[in-house]
Amino acid sequence: LYGKPALELGVVSDIDWRRRPVHGQGLADIFSSHGYQTVYYGAGVDDTRFQHRCYHHFGEKETLVDPWGSPNQTLEKSFRSHRFLTSLISEREKKRDQRPLFCVIVLGRHVDAAACVSLLEKLSLISDPEDNRGTAVIALVPQASREVAAYHVPSSWQFYYAGDEKILAEQCKALQRSKTSWEISDAIASMVDRASREPPTWRFFHQGNWPVEESVAKHRHRGSLVTGNGFALVNGLELYASTQSLEPDFTKPLDISKHQPIHREMLIAHGKWWQKAKKALLDPRAFSVGKEGENATLLTAMDWRLSKIVHTGGSAISSTPMIYQEDLLATLRSLHDDNYRQKFPAYSGSWAVNIVRAGRYKITARLLPEQASSDREKELAKLKGGQAFVRLGRNQVQLGLMKGASSISVLVDSDAGVTDLECWFTGQLALERELGAFFVEIERVGDKKFDLQAKPGKPAGQ
Repeated sequence: LYGKPALELGVVSDIDWRRRPVHGQGLADIFSSHGYQTVYYGAGVDDTRFQHRCYHHFGEKETLVDPWGSPNQTLEKSFRSHRFLTSLISEREKKRDQRPLFCVIVLGRHVDAAACVSLLEKLSLISDPEDNRGTAVIALVPQASREVAAYHVPSSWQFYYAGDEKILAEQCKALQRSKTSWEISDAIASMVDRASREPPTWRFFHQGNWPVEESVAKHRHRGSLVTGNGFALVNGLELYASTQSLEPDFTKPLDISKHQPIHREMLIAHGKWWQKAKKALLDPRAFSVGKEGENATLLTAMDWRLSKIVHTGGSAISSTPMIYQEDLLATLRSLHDDNYRQKFPAYSGSWAVNIVRAGRYKITARLLPEQASSDREKELAKLKGGQAFVRLGRNQVQLGLMKGASSISVLVDSDAGVTDLECWFTGQLALERELGAFFVEIERVGDKKFDLQAKPGKPAGQ
């Protein structure tokens, strides 16, 4: 929906309307299962499925889940990353590692085209084929664009392969006809799992990001794009020729009355896709928590659903997701101004969580993450006193806030199953209005102490 899933995070085999990509079976999983050593290097999200990885972020507009820290700290990460690569290369040469290699390199300010060529030469991946270093599959990925695309960002991967020429020849056509990141990911995966994937007849995109309070059905066509067979259908009503990058060519409008059969076919295909997508909209994927051996799960306001708090009279509060660090910091700075606090509305959201194992869960709520360590960020993270509320299903905990605290933690018992989680504070805004916790960590810490059940709860006030 949001048009820019990180390709390296995995093949998306089902529809998920959260802002982050589905962590399904990814390229790292597929290649690892076939005996490849998997390596990730560059800017991006820390995906633990790669056996060797080094991440650093240089984005101009970092999201809430991107690394927090000062420019000096980020620069130090860059220096460490070069040591990481040098160490990895030396280790492979020392052990004469013959395992095939799958490597994803995300370009950025510190990794340009020349640096990538140098890296490939050091790894001896594009040198003498008789060196018998084994198969190597390398994907060079441009850093995600910060520009807002109309519908999607055309894929622009560079692909390097050393190994069996027959395999490469078989997949060249699949790679060349790939028009989206997901299709490129499928084509690369098919080099080892040998699954045959035909290109889709129709491709569906949606601008999304409509107000969360509005009806899903209202936006079935508004903001949609269907492309295929050289046509592009916009908003279900406007027909254009399609460009090679799957964008409508607005210089070539077409008369729908003269293309009724193709218009009808595109509407039917979109309707079938929408029925699947609507299920995810009305019942989004829950965040799984409490798996054995898993660390705390971090939830952020990027993934807020509608708040379960309902005021007297039935009015709901604002739950528009907060996406970028700079916007959150600007909001918290503004709340130090009394006039702004008086006008700021109640603002909170909830998450759907799948409690994998019944037990006792520790829930920690904050305005800013612990990694936000600059003096200014530490000041903005301080709570003003008041009350804190944590609701997991029907179980709700309320406790007083100590002025100046930067977080609160509670223990809540829960049965297994899907339920809602919401954390909020009062005393931060005027008139006891609620302000949601923008960062929440939930972690299983032991067995249940009491026989309480976590089920989807009633809205507050009932």
